[in-house]
Amino acid sequence: MKYYPILRGKQYELLALKELASEVAAKGAVIPVLEPTKSRGLDSALTTLMDSTTKFGLIVNPKVGEFSGNPKRLDNEELSEILDEYDNWVPMAYVDKFTTKGDLLDFVSRYEFLDKGVVVSAAIEGDILEIVKREAKTALFLVDAVPSAVVEQIAVAERVKVRDVFKRQVRNADYPEEELFSEDHIAEHLTPTFTGYGDFSIVGTRYSEEGGAALAVALHHIYIKGADALASPQYVAHFVSDSNDSTANVGGKFLEALTKLVNVVPKLGPHARTKTFDQYEELFKSRHFPGLGYAKKLALTHHLRLMNEIL
Repeated sequence: MKYYPILRGKQYELLALKELASEVAAKGAVIPVLEPTKSRGLDSALTTLMDSTTKFGLIVNPKVGEFSGNPKRLDNEELSEILDEYDNWVPMAYVDKFTTKGDLLDFVSRYEFLDKGVVVSAAIEGDILEIVKREAKTALFLVDAVPSAVVEQIAVAERVKVRDVFKRQVRNADYPEEELFSEDHIAEHLTPTFTGYGDFSIVGTRYSEEGGAALAVALHHIYIKGADALASPQYVAHFVSDSNDSTANVGGKFLEALTKLVNVVPKLGPHARTKTFDQYEELFKSRHFPGLGYAKKLALTHHLRLMNEIL
């Protein structure tokens, strides 16, 4: 079984992938699927993934960010030169209710000599279904939007169950101390239809370019609740700051949440700590606030490391 996290190309997600490239490549259990949203840092991240021989998927028709509506911008000369030198990546295309036969045929033609993948997010039929069945080697299904009858018709080498399982709150202060995250890695939730599973980690599917001052800071930490990692559910613990009456002193709020994290995580069982926890401890000891983007990178890095270790 393999894990296919779908990640947007924001800076902290690209940095997480770069940091983990060699670990992911060595194990081969995590296949990141990147939907590029910004050109900044993209070339560097792709080069690192390729040099490390990490297998990954690259969505070539992004739905959000600066490439959405104009996916051919991804075919710029500099990026093409990087991609053309390697074969450890899989071009992938979103297939939804707006996808046309021409769109798919163009995708197939552009990447004629590579194995291809699709991310199916709607019920498809007719020519669209037939092209997917014929051309795709890997198919990720957003199962909450794709009928099982469609999934069963697409018998490809890798058939992956994907759900957005992160329960995002409007206000950070509203997160509970912990909640169920996912059981999709447990074999009985996949067999016999799927060969792997995926999600959107602690990021979720909601995409926004804008950030804003928050009353509370929340740190999210995924762990396995049980001794048997492959038979026990994933939970997510939320560590929320206390001084949430104003937007002032974000660094202080971060340290409040971080203090809870470093005190609680060691008590959550054998599948709660990865090497990323050392970075949390260093920040706690130094009382350093690295920025909220860096905090998100740590949460994502920990989750990907955790899945890489247990699969």
